[in-house]
Amino acid sequence: IAHMQEDIRNFETLITGKKSDIEVSKGLIERYQGQQENVRNNREYENLSKEIEFQTLEIELCEKKIREFNAAAKQRREDLERAQELINDRSEDLAQKKSELDEIISETKQEEEKLREKAKQIEGKIEERLLNALGTVTLLGRLLLKKHYLNSSLLTSMSLFFGQVVCIKQYQRRR
Repeated sequence: IAHMQEDIRNFETLITGKKSDIEVSKGLIERYQGQQENVRNNREYENLSKEIEFQTLEIELCEKKIREFNAAAKQRREDLERAQELINDRSEDLAQKKSELDEIISETKQEEEKLREKAKQIEGKIEERLLNALGTVTLLGRLLLKKHYLNSSLLTSMSLFFGQVVCIKQYQRRR
């Protein structure tokens, strides 16, 4: 957006420069026309006529450039408006998604706390060696999840599976 605004300012600067060039050319045309009245020979008259023609062409070229710059600036303004609208739409979507996320987090927070309490109770019943093994598996699973080798449902399944294995092994040892 800043780049587009800078482009618009540059076009406006170029337009102002071309307008000043037009004024300079008009001044030169007036000067040459004044000199044409006081020429001494035909060659000077032709040179002044060519200069006047050249300055007239310069004015036409500058006017053409001004039209092009105006069109380009108008296009940039339209692009800028579309970009602003898109940013506003995306900002609204972002705010909505953040509110949805906050709502989901608040809903699951109580559930998460209950599960942590339950996990602490179960940890007291499991041997420390098996608990460390489960922690290592869970840590490894989370690392793989972060690296996108696993998805969250697979990680949950792994944790539940190894948790059941730990519980079964502990139960078998108690017999």
